[in-house]
Amino acid sequence: SMHVDPHAPWPNCKLSQLASIYPSKTFKPMAPQFLHLPADILRLVAMHILNDDGTFCKTQCLPMSSTTMTKTIVALRCSCRTWMHVVDSLLDWHLHLELDLILQARSTVELQISDVARNQDQILLAFTYRAHLAGSPVSTPPIFVLDSIAMGRSASNATLDANPSSPLPVTVHHGVPCDSPFVRVQLDDQSVHVPRDRIRSLKLTFRRCSMDSLADSGLDHAPGLANLVACLAEWLPNIAVFHQLAVGLPARAWARAPWASTLTSLRVCVSPDWDNVATSLVLPSMLDLRIDSATGTTGNGPAIRTLPVAPRLQVLFLVVPFIHQSLLIHGLPQFAGTLQQLTVKRCSVVDDPAVVAPTQMLLWHQLRSFRGVVDVFNALIARSASFAEVAEFPALQSLSLFKNARTVGLLPPLLPRFPCLVSVQFVQMLVTQSFLSSMSAVAPCLSSLKLHKCTLALASSPLPSRLTFPSLTKLGVYGTQTAMDLAELLDAPCLAHVEWCVNDPLTAPAIPWPSVTFVSIDNFGYMGGPVKISGAQLDALVHLTSLHLPGRDVEWMDAAPTLRTVTHLQTTAAALATFPPHALPNLVHLEFMFLEDPPFRVLPAAATHSLRRIKGNLHPNLIEQLARMPKIESIGRHRVDLEDDATLPEWTLDYSQGHAVWSSVPRMELTGRIADQFVVRVVSVQDVAKAVSEIERMVEWVIKGGQFEEPLPVEVHLVDAVDVVTGRRLLAALAGVDECDLHGRFLAVAAVPSSAGSPRLRLRPA
Repeated sequence: SMHVDPHAPWPNCKLSQLASIYPSKTFKPMAPQFLHLPADILRLVAMHILNDDGTFCKTQCLPMSSTTMTKTIVALRCSCRTWMHVVDSLLDWHLHLELDLILQARSTVELQISDVARNQDQILLAFTYRAHLAGSPVSTPPIFVLDSIAMGRSASNATLDANPSSPLPVTVHHGVPCDSPFVRVQLDDQSVHVPRDRIRSLKLTFRRCSMDSLADSGLDHAPGLANLVACLAEWLPNIAVFHQLAVGLPARAWARAPWASTLTSLRVCVSPDWDNVATSLVLPSMLDLRIDSATGTTGNGPAIRTLPVAPRLQVLFLVVPFIHQSLLIHGLPQFAGTLQQLTVKRCSVVDDPAVVAPTQMLLWHQLRSFRGVVDVFNALIARSASFAEVAEFPALQSLSLFKNARTVGLLPPLLPRFPCLVSVQFVQMLVTQSFLSSMSAVAPCLSSLKLHKCTLALASSPLPSRLTFPSLTKLGVYGTQTAMDLAELLDAPCLAHVEWCVNDPLTAPAIPWPSVTFVSIDNFGYMGGPVKISGAQLDALVHLTSLHLPGRDVEWMDAAPTLRTVTHLQTTAAALATFPPHALPNLVHLEFMFLEDPPFRVLPAAATHSLRRIKGNLHPNLIEQLARMPKIESIGRHRVDLEDDATLPEWTLDYSQGHAVWSSVPRMELTGRIADQFVVRVVSVQDVAKAVSEIERMVEWVIKGGQFEEPLPVEVHLVDAVDVVTGRRLLAALAGVDECDLHGRFLAVAAVPSSAGSPRLRLRPA
C-alpha cells in the first residue's frame, strides 16, 4: 500500500518546484510482482534512473533540475516502504550555504541573518537567513530553516564567536527544540524535513560583496571561521564532502574537526597557518582533495610546503601561486601508491638547495592523469633508478604539460615508459623533434596529440627524420608553422581527426593523411584577413565526413571544393555561398558558427536531396527551400533574418503535414517584416484541425514579428495531390465560413492582427 509522510526525509538537494515531487492523488499501487524482485535488482533499477543524465555520478545527490528523473525516483520512493528503503540507501543530501558578511561601522563583521547582536570586540559568524539550495532555478531562493542553530529575532544571541570551544547555541525557533534531528527546507507554503544525519555534502560560499567588505575591514576573520567549522562539524557529524570557497579557512579548524574521519572530498582555500597544521592533519577516508589560494594563481603568497596525511587519496588538485620543492620531494610521494589524478595549475616551484631528494626509485603505479606545469612533472620522473628497466608511470593515460610564465619550463631530456598513455597535450612549450621521437617510442598506444601555441624545433640535419605514431588518431595544432612542420614530418596511418588553428600566416596547411575523416580549421579570432584553404586538398580526402570551416571569411586558394563525402558541415553563410550547385551531395547536418552570424541564404542544389538537420540563422528564402525538402527532420531555433534585404513582395511556403518547418520556425526569433503577402501551398494534409492550427500559428508569427498593424493578405493554394473533400474542409476552416460557400482550390483571406493577450488570430475572407 502507498504510504506518504509529509514530514519524512526527502532525498534531494537541488529543488525547483517542491510541489512536483509529491505523488499525485491518482497514483496507483505498484504491481506486487515487481516488489518481489531481489533488493539488488531494485537497486540496479534505481541506479539506472539516477544515472540517466550523469549528474548523480558526480554529486551522489538527486538533482531537481532533471524533472523526469526526479519525478520517477521520488514517485518510486513514495509508492511503498520497500522502494523507500531502496532509494534512501542510494541518496544523500547536499547543503549549500551562501553567507553574507556585513561590515558594521568598520569595527564588526557579521553574517546577516535577521537581528544579530552587535558586539564590537568580535567577528560574528552565523548562518545567513538567505542560505539557498544549490542550483535552484527559481527566482526566489528557498530558505533553510536551521532548527539546530536558531534564526530570526529570537536568535539575537545565537552567534558563533571567536572562542572555538564555545558550545552550540541552545535556542528555540518557533517552538522547535534546537536538538531537532531535522532541517526544514521551506519554499513558499511547502516544506520538507531533511534528517541532519543524512546530510553528507556541504558547500560554504561567500558573496563577492561580502568578501570586499571583509577585505576592507582589515579584521582577522580566522577565529570566527574556525568556530564556524567547529559548530558545523558538531551540527552535521556525517559530512563526507565539504567545499569551502573564496576565504582562507584556518587549517587548525580541520585539525580538531570530527569530519577528519568521514571526509572523502574536500576543497578549501589555504590560510597562513597551513604548513604548521597540515602535517598533523590525518584524513583516513579522503579520496578527492583540492587546495586553492584565495589570491588565485596570479597573486602572491607563501609557497606551501606540506600536505595532509591521506592514505587513500585518489585525486589531488592544487591551485596555488607557489609550491615549495619540499612538497614535491616529500609531500607528493606519500600518494604514489593511490593517486589517480594530479593537477597542479600554473604554479611556480620554489627551489631550495637544502632539500635533498631520496635516492630510491618511486613507482606511480596508479596515476592515470597528470595536468600541470612541466617543472612538477620533471620532479616526479626524476626519481628513477633506470628508465630502461622500469615503467615509472605504468597506468598513465592522459598527460597535459604547461609552461609557467615565471619559469623556462623545459621538457625532460629523458622519458620513462608510458605503456597506457593515450592522450598528450603541450601548451606554450618548446617541443623538439627528438622529444617527439622519444614520445612515440615510450608511448606506443598514443592516440591523441595536441600542441597549443608550441614551437617545434626541427633537427639540424638537411633531411629531418620522419616522426612515426602508429596509433595516433587525433591531432590538434595551434600555430601555422608548427602545423606545416608536422604535415611534412608526421607518419600516422590511423589518423582520423585533425584540428588546425592558424595564426600567421592565415593559411591552412595541407593534410597529407588519406585516412582523415574529420577536419577543423579555425583562427580563433586572429586578425589579418581571410583564411586561405585549398579546396582541392580537401576533395583529396576521400574519407572526409565532417568539416568545420573558420568562423570568418574563407578564401579558396584554387577552387571551392565539392566535398562529395562530407555529411556534417559547420561553416558561415559567406563560405556556404561559395560552394558550387553540385557540392555537398551527401550533406546531412549543417550548422553555423556563432549566434551573431549572418543568415544562411541558399543551399547548393545537390544538398537539398540529403539534408536532414540545419542549425543557424536563416533567411526567409532558405526557409522556402527547406519547406520543399521532404527529408528535413530538425531546424535549430535561432533567428530568421532578412539581413539588409528589402521586404519580400511575397513569401511562399509549402505545407506538408509533419514537416519540421511548421513546428520549428514559429519558435524562432523574428524582429522584422518578412513579406507583404504570405502564400501557403498545401501539398499534403491528413488532420484538418492540426493543419489549421499550424497555418494559423505561422501567420500569427509573421504578423507579430513584422509588427503588422493592418491585415496581412494570405493566400492558400491546394495542389492537385490534395484530396478535394479534405482540401475544401481546410479552406473553409481557415476562412471561417461554411464549406458550401467555397468553390475551387484557392482561398484569399486577410489575417487580422490579434489584440493584446489574444492567443490566436482570426482569418476572414478578403
